[in-house]
Amino acid sequence: MGLAVIAASEKVYDKLPDLFDKIISIDKNINKLQILNFKSQFLDDKIEYLGDIYHHMHNSRKSLLCYHIVSALRNDEKFYREKLIDFYISKDRVNSAIQEIEKVLPYYPDDSHLLLRLGKCYSYLKIPQAARLCYEQILKSNPSDNEAQQMINLL
Repeated sequence: MGLAVIAASEKVYDKLPDLFDKIISIDKNINKLQILNFKSQFLDDKIEYLGDIYHHMHNSRKSLLCYHIVSALRNDEKFYREKLIDFYISKDRVNSAIQEIEKVLPYYPDDSHLLLRLGKCYSYLKIPQAARLCYEQILKSNPSDNEAQQMINLL
């Protein structure tokens, strides 16, 4: 069952704890979640912060749900994908991280952060040729990128 959250005024801040409890209680129907006009320009930042807190508490399900909500509020699918990639990397699910990066990379082929993550994943899997290609692609667009150069030197 989906959850429709409607907030008509700034009283939403008083109701945030209850709203978060309701949002977090959703487990299987995240895709049906609808958020209707919270009337707050900073609400997405607050939900992102809550997601970061859950992440540091090692509650992956709640943190990813918060990030999914932020992504919907901002209409920014890349935000959620990057958080999901970081989640996979933190759990040593490097192959899953690579799959997510490969889904996003065609839309952002020169994104140095995505390429750096991909290169690090390949390095972790001991595929230095693929890692080198990622780092070299970063250096083509930004020759002064120190981290990409350092990663090449470590190969």
